[in-house]
Amino acid sequence: MSKTPINGKMSFKENLGAEVSSLFPELTNNSIEKLNQIGFPNRKTEDWRYTRTSSLLKKTYQKAGASDELQLNYPLVEQIKCPTLFIENGEINSNLSNTDHLNGLKICKFEDLNQKDSNKISTISSPYEHAFSLLNISHLQNGVFIQIGKKVVLDSPLHLVFVNSFNNVFSNTRLFIDVDDFAELKVVLSFVNSSEQDSFTNHVTEAELGINSSLNIEKIQDVKGESHICSEFIKQHAHSTFRINSLCSAGKLIRNGLNINVVGEDCSTYLNGLFVPSGNEHMDNHTYLDHAKPNCFSSECYKGILNDSSVGVFNGKVVVHQDAQKIMAYQQNNNLLLSDSAIINSKPELEIYADDVKCSHGSTTGQLDQEALFYLQSRGVSKSIATQLLMVGFVEEVIEEIQIDEIKEFFSNKISTLLSCN
Repeated sequence: MSKTPINGKMSFKENLGAEVSSLFPELTNNSIEKLNQIGFPNRKTEDWRYTRTSSLLKKTYQKAGASDELQLNYPLVEQIKCPTLFIENGEINSNLSNTDHLNGLKICKFEDLNQKDSNKISTISSPYEHAFSLLNISHLQNGVFIQIGKKVVLDSPLHLVFVNSFNNVFSNTRLFIDVDDFAELKVVLSFVNSSEQDSFTNHVTEAELGINSSLNIEKIQDVKGESHICSEFIKQHAHSTFRINSLCSAGKLIRNGLNINVVGEDCSTYLNGLFVPSGNEHMDNHTYLDHAKPNCFSSECYKGILNDSSVGVFNGKVVVHQDAQKIMAYQQNNNLLLSDSAIINSKPELEIYADDVKCSHGSTTGQLDQEALFYLQSRGVSKSIATQLLMVGFVEEVIEEIQIDEIKEFFSNKISTLLSCN
């Protein structure tokens, strides 16, 4: 394993020059140059004002590849029984992976890409780049390229399991999904660890959806003790449907940045998320939905349940351009605080330049309904069970949006277990 300095007090040239990626030399050089210009976010950076990353930048991390002795207790792998790809410490673990017999689907490492597909890397993220997406491309160990052919519809989902198996690991992982016209793909992204370790994962997903295509992502972050910066960049062409359901169940610091660029007409976009921090955990969900064309629909629902001294952040922004008439966009964030010490920062935003739209946004923060709690107790239900029932009911709206039955069951069981401990 090698040491990778990431120290915010050093110059970026010193900081990044030693172990940069050799996969895409031009992209790497451009990323380092941009990093030198913009720097990492600090408390004065508006989009990052509630999520401070300075502690991440003061540490020295290890880089470690895949091993032959990965021990992972993650029941979803067996539960879902679908083609599975393991990415361990930023590298594909071919010994554990099983992606055979996927007709119409191309899966390969970045290092094996042809020139045409190589040129697609970073094209979706470039309009929305920030310091950590630039850090990702400059320190990229490898990446996974997934391409589904025209009119191909896969009944079975593809499961990608990202796991850090050593302590103090720095993993730069990247995924590119290319969905051709009239194709349909379901992907499960699981971020887990083999033990409670203080590691840092900096992940980027790019996806491009062709005409009349569909992409469904189920995302689970169960990384107790780890820090996670995850950035998704999605580009939708005409008549496409994108859906993502995310569960943040454990993590020392989690920052999810979801950027949707809707460049075609008649698109549908569904963004749903649950985050349940406890202890001193910090979970941040940022979304940016850019409607550039008319006759599109988007729905966004994020719910948080916060306990102990945890911190949650939701910042969702919907932009409707002047020519994007007849847009329907709905945004909602609801939060429950189970402790007087828990903190939520919620900022839903609408930026609308068109005049023929139906758009709304809202945010609520409160505690459990004491009248409902009293009613259940008066009917013989214990306080702990009544509390759990109310919290399960609170998150049910998001759970019901999940399209894969095994994932819906996993989400439900995971949430029930987490809530029973609160």
